[in-house]
Amino acid sequence: KKFKFILFFRVILNRRELTKKILREIAPGGGYGAGSSHSMPDGFVRVENFSALRDTVLKYGAYPIRI
Repeated sequence: KKFKFILFFRVILNRRELTKKILREIAPGGGYGAGSSHSMPDGFVRVENFSALRDTVLKYGAYPIRI
């Protein structure tokens, strides 16, 4: 829950660093899932923010996690 709103409030550069921090915290042990919940409503989540999250997870989110 503490990571629920990261797509809304931070600038893109900080979003990448925050996404990496979250991966370090939640990924050990396996079974994590990353996404914007169930949808990305127009105007509610900036496309740039979603893209930053997606790109960071694709780059750093594969096991073994090495961040």
